[in-house]
Amino acid sequence: MKSSTQFFKRLLCNITCNLMRPGKLKSNFIIRLLFFMMAANFGSGEVMAEEDIFAVELRTISGETKTLQDYRAKAILVVNTASKCGFTPQYKGLQSLYDRFNLKGLEILAFPSNDFGRQEPGSNQEISYFCENTYGVTFPLFEKTPVTGANIHPLFRQIHNLYAGSDKGAVRWNFEKFLISGDGTVVQRFRSRVSPTDPQVIAAITKLLQVEEEG
Repeated sequence: MKSSTQFFKRLLCNITCNLMRPGKLKSNFIIRLLFFMMAANFGSGEVMAEEDIFAVELRTISGETKTLQDYRAKAILVVNTASKCGFTPQYKGLQSLYDRFNLKGLEILAFPSNDFGRQEPGSNQEISYFCENTYGVTFPLFEKTPVTGANIHPLFRQIHNLYAGSDKGAVRWNFEKFLISGDGTVVQRFRSRVSPTDPQVIAAITKLLQVEEEG
């Protein structure tokens, strides 16, 4: 990050000096300059995105402002959820994960979304009541959130940018799960059909937390 800052300082100095010079090479210089700025942005994009993911503003289902910085140094499982989906019973599995691993450093963050099949039509208050009274959810719930399309929330845009797996791409349905390490790396993605208590999910969380798997 320091070398990137120094690069842009030198770049700004060159811009200032060259824009003050007369001559017909100015336009060519600016074109080359824009090219190098784009290249520098692509080169440093991973670092910038990694920092940004912790700064993205989030709002809990009760209206409290948060960021991922509040959960930094923990393993984070981000899930887009819905109350009227065939996968809605996965809330039970998510709560089971939370009960098992929370004290060891796992945080589960649920983001209800109405993006798929309009399966989250209720208000934030209704969603909160449903989750707590139907599945006994105690992990953090956030306000209804667009997770795909033109209005995608910045958090999910950052997750897409940071995830480098072979199944990279937009969220396709409710209850996709993204496992994020304490340094902001999107470690693994689990599709909707993968249960929260599936052995591969348990193994990934256990490895990330570096704890011995319970029998």
